[in-house]
Amino acid sequence: MNKYITLCFVLIFSPFTGIFAQKIDPVNEQVFSDKIKTIILSPAGSEMSPPIIELNTNERLLLQFDELAEESNSYRYKIQHCTAEWNFSDLKPNQYIDGFDDFSIDNQKFSFNTIQPYVHYSEFIPNDMTKLKVSGNYLLTVFPQNDEENPVFTRQFRVKESSLLNIKATVVIPSNVQERKKQQEVELLLSATENSFIQNPKDYLKVYIQQNGRKDLFRKINLHSIRGNEYAYIWNPGNYFDGGNEFRNVDIKNIKIRSRYVDRVEYINGENHTYLLPEKDKSNLPYETMDDIDGKMKIHADFTTDPQIEGDYTWVHFTLPFSNPRLDGSFYIVGQLTNWDLDESSKMQYDARKGAYFFQKYLKQGYYNYHVLFKPVN
Repeated sequence: MNKYITLCFVLIFSPFTGIFAQKIDPVNEQVFSDKIKTIILSPAGSEMSPPIIELNTNERLLLQFDELAEESNSYRYKIQHCTAEWNFSDLKPNQYIDGFDDFSIDNQKFSFNTIQPYVHYSEFIPNDMTKLKVSGNYLLTVFPQNDEENPVFTRQFRVKESSLLNIKATVVIPSNVQERKKQQEVELLLSATENSFIQNPKDYLKVYIQQNGRKDLFRKINLHSIRGNEYAYIWNPGNYFDGGNEFRNVDIKNIKIRSRYVDRVEYINGENHTYLLPEKDKSNLPYETMDDIDGKMKIHADFTTDPQIEGDYTWVHFTLPFSNPRLDGSFYIVGQLTNWDLDESSKMQYDARKGAYFFQKYLKQGYYNYHVLFKPVN
């Protein structure tokens, strides 16, 4: 069983203001153009951290993405405030933004010495001309100049207020004896600071836990007890998570050679192809210890000065041998490389002639983590 579990704690005080934000029925993160690749929204200086910044500080997010094209285009972005349930809130822009809510993306660089030509775009959010005024959930929408009705992609981010609550979280052996060999339990203790007052915690304090970036493992947990000024979220079914196995990885920092877990590399019809070694079904195998980065990705290209514009693209081919297709569900490649989605964009397809499931993804050079997940038919 995996010894450690990475969690995102979500605490909401009202429909508009909170410590973090949650994802229930979300304003979805979507990509509407096949030419847009490698979207990364992260705190500036911390590319592998989730897109969360502190209110009333100088912290900013860095948005980066590529467009597979030889010429650049003019893009803009807008910021919209959302409710705890990830619907657009009733707040007007001037209630959550000091400044404009619509900006151009001015930083553009062309790829250099790559087989796949592309334009790399980047922008700090918020910029020097705007300031976010409230915490909570936000949706970032990127669209072509003068064409707001046809966005190219959306991304979610969160603004927190850490001064409102003290948080103590512990991962422990489950109190349910039958689950001790395969699950982990999260114990969460909250207490209000001198900067906050919680009059009715059952109504105004909402707590959600997310395992790594898994959208399918984002749960609300219920208040168990109140001890003075301390709120205990323990001994609830939502606090239990399967330990699972460590993430699998693919290293394509150098796409000219075979790295670990790579079977072969080929150049076909003007494109790079990286074929991974066949996957194994680990559902009934013992837990094995190995280093991972919790399902995230790190863009890097060996022997380059600036991987963001010198890193090339390659088709990465995943294979899971199976003598017969599973009729009770489907397999998915899940991690930051597929935006943690369990849908058609991450679903493996079965080839009866080859007796295996297959999946391919056009990825930029770097290091990636992922799970092969089986989702039963509902």
